[in-house]
Amino acid sequence: MTAHTPLLNALLAHHQKEPVSFHVPGHKNGRIVPYGEKTMFASILNYDFTEIPGLDDLHAPEGIIEEAQILASSFYQSSHTFFLTGGSTSGNQAMILGAFEKGAVVLVQRDAHVSVINAIRLAGLKPIFLMPAVDEHTGLTLGLDIQTVKRAYALYPEAKGIILTSPSYFGIVSSLGDIISLVHEKEGVVLVDEAHGAHFAVSDYFPTSSLVQGADAVVHSAHKTLPAMTMGAYLHIGSASRLSFEAVQAACAIFQSSSPSYPIMASLDGARQYALDQKKQISPEQWDEHFTGTEQALENIGFNLYVPPVPYHKDPLKCIIKTPPGYTGWQLASLLEEEGLYPELSTVKTVLLILPLERQAWTEETKNKASRALQKLTQTTPAENLYNAMPLSPITDKLITEGRIVPVVFHGKQKEKTLTEAEYCRTAVDIIPYPPGVPLFF
Repeated sequence: MTAHTPLLNALLAHHQKEPVSFHVPGHKNGRIVPYGEKTMFASILNYDFTEIPGLDDLHAPEGIIEEAQILASSFYQSSHTFFLTGGSTSGNQAMILGAFEKGAVVLVQRDAHVSVINAIRLAGLKPIFLMPAVDEHTGLTLGLDIQTVKRAYALYPEAKGIILTSPSYFGIVSSLGDIISLVHEKEGVVLVDEAHGAHFAVSDYFPTSSLVQGADAVVHSAHKTLPAMTMGAYLHIGSASRLSFEAVQAACAIFQSSSPSYPIMASLDGARQYALDQKKQISPEQWDEHFTGTEQALENIGFNLYVPPVPYHKDPLKCIIKTPPGYTGWQLASLLEEEGLYPELSTVKTVLLILPLERQAWTEETKNKASRALQKLTQTTPAENLYNAMPLSPITDKLITEGRIVPVVFHGKQKEKTLTEAEYCRTAVDIIPYPPGVPLFF
C-alpha cells in the first residue's frame, strides 16, 4: 500500500538534496549537533527545517501543508482541519477564542482541561459549569447528562454555546448527539475537547466521534493515541459548522509559534496515513477480537477491570484496572513501574493503561512483569485508611454553578494556607493535578 504523505515526503526529499543552509535554525540542517554526533538530536535535526521555498507555511498554507491538512480533513470528515504543533492546549484556546465574543455566557463541562479554563480567561467569557455524572464506586466522571444541559438553558437562555469534554481522560464516553442537537436548536455553538479520541475515525468498533455527531469544532491530540510526536494535534471545523473559518485561523496564529516544528507537522501527516491504513486493513471484528483477548489476558493475571455503567461506554484503548479493596492505585502503579511497566495515571482506586493502536499481543515477559507487580501488591500492607478516607470526586457535586474566573495573580502577594484556613480566600495559583489536568481550584 502506497502512503500518500505530502508533507513527510517533502521533508525527506529536501534532506536528500543535501542542501546548504544559510537560514534558521542554527543547527544548519543537523550539521551542528549539540554535544557531539552521537546524541539523540542527530537524526531529527536533519529534518528540522523552516519556511523556505517548497516547504510551505503553516499559517498561510498553499502547498504541501495545505495538501496534508486537506487529507486529514477528508479522513476525519471535517470542513477544514488545522495542524497544531502546540498540542490540544493551543487547539482548545484557538477554537474558544474563535467561537465566542467577549462577555458571552457559555456552558462548560466541569471536568474540562486547564487549557479550556485559560481560554475562558483570555476570551473574557462568563462560564456556567455543568457537573458530569460521577461513578459512585470509582469517582470517575462519566459524561454530561442531557437533562443537566436543558436545566442550564432554562436558567441561562442567553448562553451562546457549550464546551464539552469527551471522552474523559479515562476514555469514558456518552452519546453527545442529543446535547449537540439541543444546543443547535438554541442557536448555540458546540465545541468539543476530544483530545483522547483521535483514533475514533479508524473503525466503527471505536466510539463515534463528536465531529461525526455534528459538533462545530473538535480538537484531537494525535500524539495521545496515534503515532504522532508529542505536541502534535488537529483542530477540526465541523462539516456544517457555525464557526468562522477566518476567526479560528486567526486564533490558531495567536496561540502557535510563527516558526512551527516541521518534524511535528510531518508526524501528523504520517499519523493520519497510519490511521487510514488501519481503517482499510482491519475490520471492527478483528479489533474486537484483539481487545477482548487483551482484557482476558489481564483478567487471567488477576486484574479486575472497570466497565462503566449503562448507558456509558469505554474506549477500548483505555484499560482501567480497579485495585483490590484496601489498596490504592498509587501503590499498584509504583510496583508496576518497578517492573518497568509505566501506566498513564493512577487514582485512589484505579490505574489507567493506554493500549497501543495495533493488534500486537502482550509478550509473556510483559504479562509476567504485570503478574509480579500484582503479587507484590497483595503481599504489602493495605493503605486502608488512605483508601477509605480519600474523596472519590474532589469536584463539587452541585450540578450547575455560575463560574467566576478571574486572572491568576502573577504579581500579587501570596500566602500559604491550609484548606481550612483558606475559606473565603482567593487561590493565588490554579491547583491542577496533572495528569489529567482538570483544575480543582482556580
